[in-house]
Amino acid sequence: CYHRKTMNLKNPETYAVMMLKHIGKHPVSKRIEEAIAITLKDKNVITQDLGGVGSLSRMTNAIIERL
Repeated sequence: CYHRKTMNLKNPETYAVMMLKHIGKHPVSKRIEEAIAITLKDKNVITQDLGGVGSLSRMTNAIIERL
């Protein structure tokens, strides 16, 4: 999507969690959900569309660090 590339917004992480649940990987999806929940509290990391000042890459890296 052009918007995602140019604006570095949106959050595909939640789609990954849904997909993991769908294929029965519940422990992994729960771990990712918890990392996302912690990350969503940090306004410096979350994307603008979620009320923060971060970028998608910054938010993704923060989630990965919390795993």
